[in-house]
Amino acid sequence: MCINEYHEFKAKEGETLKDTYSRFNILISKCKRSGVIRSNEDNNMLFLKSLGAEWMHLTMSMRATLDLESLSLADMHVITPKVYMCIVVLVPNQQL
Repeated sequence: MCINEYHEFKAKEGETLKDTYSRFNILISKCKRSGVIRSNEDNNMLFLKSLGAEWMHLTMSMRATLDLESLSLADMHVITPKVYMCIVVLVPNQQL
């Protein structure tokens, strides 16, 4: 059951980044208790993919430039809004 929830995880419409992170973190903990453990890279990739189309430019940049294997999910939660702000400030006409 945990594996299906894990692979089908998506941000909910109108959900904040913090809420998405919290739900995903709870799911990872639930999976660990069930003996299903994924690598940091797997968790980070799924978290980025789950954010939805409006985050696509950001997530593609992060996947290409960050070492997702060495970052924890907590690191991703801290980094994601900072990268988003850099893109919005540096490229204001970019569609996110």
